[in-house]
Amino acid sequence: MNSVDYSDSIGNRSSLWVASSQLLIANDPSDPHRGTLDVDLALNHLEIPEEAYATIHELLVGHGYRHNTEKAKQFQYFRDIELGETTYTVVVDLLTGQYDVDSGKKRRHEPIQDVMALKARGVDLVYSRFKEVEISGELPNRGGKYSAKCRVADVVPLTVMKAVCMEDRYKSKDAYDLYYTIRHYPGGLPAIVAALKPDLNNGLVAEQRICSPGLPLRSIVMLIKGSFNSGSPY
Repeated sequence: MNSVDYSDSIGNRSSLWVASSQLLIANDPSDPHRGTLDVDLALNHLEIPEEAYATIHELLVGHGYRHNTEKAKQFQYFRDIELGETTYTVVVDLLTGQYDVDSGKKRRHEPIQDVMALKARGVDLVYSRFKEVEISGELPNRGGKYSAKCRVADVVPLTVMKAVCMEDRYKSKDAYDLYYTIRHYPGGLPAIVAALKPDLNNGLVAEQRICSPGLPLRSIVMLIKGSFNSGSPY
């Protein structure tokens, strides 16, 4: 089994995170997550060098991903994966934080090397609140067995980003992901509240009213209830 490490291409492994981490920090084999075909990668624009042995775009294209050329969705890459007789399309979203950016506050995208990353609320939290995990398995389309170490968003940035998404759009999947995390995170809801408390004064956490005195996670619970509907597969 081989190991993958792209640190030479993006500066160091602390520059790249998997932001969509609910399957990795709260997975329960007895009640498996329904899974996802979307992968959110958080890029730290302050740490990734402009010049590298291989750029982010070159790495993605070299592994079979297609770039979305629509201006509004230029942060996305696609790849078709064959499982049996079914073909699935995996979507990779390149995200980055909103602070200390060169493109200004009014721009939706931040240039990083030769890609454009979407500036997303809450991504800045991922840079310092993460877990490092090792993922092993069979690569798609008969690519062989590989293992890779990656940094994934911990429960604080995951909760904040899901709360932001649930307020900005109506997708039952966001509610399901957050519900699954709350239900299966080690230590349960008390552990999540304890993790959030040190960040109550952080503007990104406070603006979502994620955990306020006497009303812990009230806004999230209400958002979850309002986001589920009878026609949802989740």
